Amino acid sequence: YNKGIKQRRCNRMKQQTISDVEYSARKRKTKREEFLEIMEEIISEYYTRDIGMEEVMESYVIILFTELLRVWRDETRKQASVSREVQILELLAYIEKNYETCTLPQMGKAFGMHGNYLTALLKEKTGRSFVEHVQEQRLKKARTLLETTELPLSELIPLCGYNNMNFFYRKFREAEGCTPARYRKEHRHTL
Repeated sequence: YNKGIKQRRCNRMKQQTISDVEYSARKRKTKREEFLEIMEEIISEYYTRDIGMEEVMESYVIILFTELLRVWRDETRKQASVSREVQILELLAYIEKNYETCTLPQMGKAFGMHGNYLTALLKEKTGRSFVEHVQEQRLKKARTLLETTELPLSELIPLCGYNNMNFFYRKFREAEGCTPARYRKEHRHTL
């Protein structure tokens, strides 16, 4: 039995001399296999009762718990990442549903987060801030109404969530490169 253990130790030493890439590829044992191997080493040390047994066993226990902590950390990160992705989709759905009256403090309250954190999270994950997402939804609604209705702009603008006509005109021109009236004229063929 001792021969097998010494052989494994020898193999482990050989692995240390292999390049990092090869070692990493070979190391891709399942975590269960790694844990079992460490446990076997601990048991082997216990039964061999050799010099330094306690120190070696203590070292293996430290290695075992370190590996367990790493697995826990990695799994926690994976779960947090998935949770954040779901959260981003929920945030975008909320904006899409409530764009007419949506404010950052309201959204923060709805999701139990500070508004600054929400907009930073949106910016990090989508490349656009809360305000940019809200503007996008409002302008999308404006384009749809301009293409499919004959509502005068004075009635159409509030339906898109805008209170200020000049602000709406400026944002629309920035996004579309033309006035709302010209856009309607050019895209009216859908009526």
